[in-house]
Amino acid sequence: MSNARKRCGIFVCMTTVWLHQVPRSGISPTVTSLDLSKNQLTMLTSGSLVALRNVVRLKLDNNEIERILDGAFELTPSLQNLHLSSNNLTTV
Repeated sequence: MSNARKRCGIFVCMTTVWLHQVPRSGISPTVTSLDLSKNQLTMLTSGSLVALRNVVRLKLDNNEIERILDGAFELTPSLQNLHLSSNNLTTV
């Protein structure tokens, strides 16, 4: 694999597809950037992000997220950039 490909990673865009939860399968482990904005996600649990171990950038903005439970991000050790704007969060 070239150095350029390692730096860029693989981007998957799943915006406006009416998701009610983060997909737990079907996302390649090589994905490093995932856009799940403009869906209908309401909550993140400790198992919500199990398929996203290598994701560095995660966009969850413009959903309906009200709650993020403890441990929601513990299975995403590579995560560096998280977008949560325009949700219904009341406590962070």
